[in-house]
Amino acid sequence: MAKPRFTDYVELIHTLFDKFTQEQMSTPKPGRPFDFKDKSFLTFFLWMQMRHITEFSAQHRWLENHPEHHKYLNFKRLPHRTTILRRYKALYHTLQDFIAFVGSFAQDLEEDFRSKELFEDKSLFKAKGPVWHQKDRKRGHIPDRLRNLDQDAT
Repeated sequence: MAKPRFTDYVELIHTLFDKFTQEQMSTPKPGRPFDFKDKSFLTFFLWMQMRHITEFSAQHRWLENHPEHHKYLNFKRLPHRTTILRRYKALYHTLQDFIAFVGSFAQDLEEDFRSKELFEDKSLFKAKGPVWHQKDRKRGHIPDRLRNLDQDAT
């Protein structure tokens, strides 16, 4: 099987985003339309995540050094670094809905994509609430003044 090219990923994301926007049927927002479409920024965001480029200045530098990819992203000009930051913040809820859409879309494809379990990747996350001392946790003792404690955290 041939290795997917960059254009294959872009086409897939654009196709899925078009299906996503057809399902959403949202009304256009008032004001001046964006110079850079949500679909382009979503594609750029996912592409940068695949490349593990997370800093806005690094993403902007990457765009400066790869002008041949602007046509795939439908960027007529180079967005400023602060534009990237601002648009990512505005794209947050759309991205969450799009990821949920892709998950439900993939479930209908094959049995391999259907999952009822959650998978762990051994990443460390900070527990909600205050610190629970280890000796108290092992005994199962919760001090009197300890509120909003995450008892499942280790």
